[in-house]
Amino acid sequence: MMPDRKKQFTLTELMLVVAVLAIFAGLQLPLWSSVREKADAASCLEQHKQIGVAQALYSGDQAGWLVPAMGAGPAHSDSWVSLLSGVCLDGAPRGSANYGVVFYGTTLEKNATRGTFACDRETVPFGWPGKGHYYYTHIGANVYLLGNGSDPGTGPRLWRKTTAIRRPADAIVAGDSKLSNSYALTGAYEFAYRHGATDSRSVAAGNIYKSPVPPGGANLIYADGHAATRTFAELCAVKNPEMKDPVTAALQNGFDRKAGVLK
Repeated sequence: MMPDRKKQFTLTELMLVVAVLAIFAGLQLPLWSSVREKADAASCLEQHKQIGVAQALYSGDQAGWLVPAMGAGPAHSDSWVSLLSGVCLDGAPRGSANYGVVFYGTTLEKNATRGTFACDRETVPFGWPGKGHYYYTHIGANVYLLGNGSDPGTGPRLWRKTTAIRRPADAIVAGDSKLSNSYALTGAYEFAYRHGATDSRSVAAGNIYKSPVPPGGANLIYADGHAATRTFAELCAVKNPEMKDPVTAALQNGFDRKAGVLK
């Protein structure tokens, strides 16, 4: 008697199996994409919380002064990112304390887009603005609260102490930025709404005001240490009795705007 031969797949059966697997994979892709997006958002929120802790430690070392958005020194070494990390934009040590955040610089052009100030949801890397990159980081400081030091540019220049904060849960310290060439945020349009949607607006200064704002959310850190995701509409709906302009109301909320020292 001849032994039984094992049944083999025909080409048609094999193609059917491949087709079924392809359909199954296609159904799973949106799910995995959603899971990845939520993981990125959660990671970004944790980084914002780390920045909040770093700011608190800085204030503790500096007699209660909030970290300035820009200090009195050169921009490459005295932005708030360098003041909290102890690292200059070119990656060189600043010679000051690190308050628990990770920063490697932005102008290294190679493997610099990582650390506490880099967001996985942002596709534009750190580098030179002339190349369309982020000269500072993916996160910007609220210049209304933190002040601008002796920077000769326009905008608020008040340095403040923590005592100027009236409602810490409402006072925004920093958030996801859409400005490639600025360390500061001055309005709701300048946040990057990269979570829950794709913020495809150009990072070049000026262009972000001409494009529709995406429906996604921007991650923010508040003065009480909590981090949250807010949409453009939510930020513009903030009720601030001291500020009628809906675009800047959220950024000027929760603190005494008259308190501070002009540098």
